[in-house]
Amino acid sequence: MKEIKNLTPATIQKHSMRLGIGILRLFLFVTLAFIVIYPVLTQISASFMSVRDVYNSSVQYIPKDFSFDNYITLWKELELDGAMLLTLQYTLLNAILQTTAATLVGYGLARFKFGLNKFLFAMALISLAIPPTLRLI
Repeated sequence: MKEIKNLTPATIQKHSMRLGIGILRLFLFVTLAFIVIYPVLTQISASFMSVRDVYNSSVQYIPKDFSFDNYITLWKELELDGAMLLTLQYTLLNAILQTTAATLVGYGLARFKFGLNKFLFAMALISLAIPPTLRLI
């Protein structure tokens, strides 16, 4: 622990400035997090409301009649069971093919030394670091 006798007005001012900046950062972080999370939470809360709760002005955040009817209707109307199966098949096939290709290319770049080895490795790193939209531009 630091001794109290080493506290000069300059060190007290420095520590109080750090504390003030830390509190300001915390306040800004909490405020921005609330601004981002609040609409999501209100939408999630509204998704569990019944039709009667939606039109009741006294119900704002917590539904009086908690219901999964909206999710059941959504699942049936959009036929999500078939879509989920197709999505799972597509995703698994894509993941297996990408893993296989990346493994083969990575092994080739690591094992064999040739003229374009460093250039191709740099291009692979750049393609990972730069978002696809920016690469298209």
